[in-house]
Amino acid sequence: MKAIKAFTLVELLVVIAIISILSGLLLPVLNQARAAAHGIACGNSLRQITLSAGFYASDNRGWGPDMNYDYFGYASKKTWPYLLCTTGYIEEAYRSGSPKAGSIFNCPAEGGAVSTSLPATNFGINSSIEEVYYDMAAANKPIWRCLLDYGLINVNSISMPSVIVWFADSKVNEYAVRYSSITSFPEFRHTGGTNLVYFDNHVKRILEGDLYLPGTRYCGTRKQPWYYD
Repeated sequence: MKAIKAFTLVELLVVIAIISILSGLLLPVLNQARAAAHGIACGNSLRQITLSAGFYASDNRGWGPDMNYDYFGYASKKTWPYLLCTTGYIEEAYRSGSPKAGSIFNCPAEGGAVSTSLPATNFGINSSIEEVYYDMAAANKPIWRCLLDYGLINVNSISMPSVIVWFADSKVNEYAVRYSSITSFPEFRHTGGTNLVYFDNHVKRILEGDLYLPGTRYCGTRKQPWYYD
């Protein structure tokens, strides 16, 4: 009868050790690849949101959505996700509850937004622009321009759309991001970075240390990309 050759205990331990070493080497690479994929998917969602907001603005004489506004035709203030969904610019199925996988309101790097009676989202609109205006008549003063009328941004007022942010990664169900409020800072969920999408619809990942945020690490004193300075 022919004997069956089996692995010895030592050989099995060697194989297990090799597998453990390979796993230790591959897992960080796989995690980095997954994080990169999440960042790309997040950027694509932000780009789709900006396109939808741009189409809305184009159909409304340049006036884009705001964080929470008393739009004509609604009985109460509505958030920008609710507005874009109910007016047909974003699929209605994504309007309420936790964003589903694949929803453009969901960042895959986030575990999923908390369920809410309001439209749930992982992204916020830049509301810092509305806080800024200059007195253009004052002599020897920097020229700022009021970009808002009753809280709404007219995209035609954005003279440098590649410089100013429109939407960004936000905290869960925080409908706005702003540089002046620590509770509304962007969410740095992409390996220490956050995705920003600008008015010209290009997406950029910026590390926390390279973004103007008072009271934290930031690059210089310029208020861009939140508004002109």
